[in-house]
Amino acid sequence: MKFTNLILKVTALVLATAAIICLVMANMERISDWLTSFRARVQAKKEMLCRSCPCDQYDDEFEDWDL
Repeated sequence: MKFTNLILKVTALVLATAAIICLVMANMERISDWLTSFRARVQAKKEMLCRSCPCDQYDDEFEDWDL
């Protein structure tokens, strides 16, 4: 009885794993589109944070005045 129970549990685990793999394979295009979109959003946010402050461009203007 214990051996049969073990075989049934292993079979259930294998079937559940196969179902998850099939689910991922069936939706691979959606997953890859989502990942591409996510990477683009992260890259845009990183560029926005790393961009220099617009007020920095006016600092050079007053260096030549020798005040």
